[in-house]
Amino acid sequence: MNILVLTHEYPPIGGGGGKVAQDLCQGLVKRGHHLSVLTALFENLPEKSNEYGIQIIRVKSGRKEAYRADFKDMLGFIWSSFSRIRHSRNQSHY
Repeated sequence: MNILVLTHEYPPIGGGGGKVAQDLCQGLVKRGHHLSVLTALFENLPEKSNEYGIQIIRVKSGRKEAYRADFKDMLGFIWSSFSRIRHSRNQSHY
């Protein structure tokens, strides 16, 4: 199954929620699923990478701190994510 995970925190940024998302994604990959994670871009992290068989896509969100996100940062992530998904609907990948 192809699964898209949306989370404003994914390691190396975020706290416990990001780590939980990572653990769940890795568990699903071990079960044979294909995962893409759409998450927040921060500083010099790559916009696209592949970690443990998981496609990581990072979008600009205005995040200013690695371990804390305020409402504006989360809203920026939601806006960027929906824009990215809408733009990608006509393509076969995110």
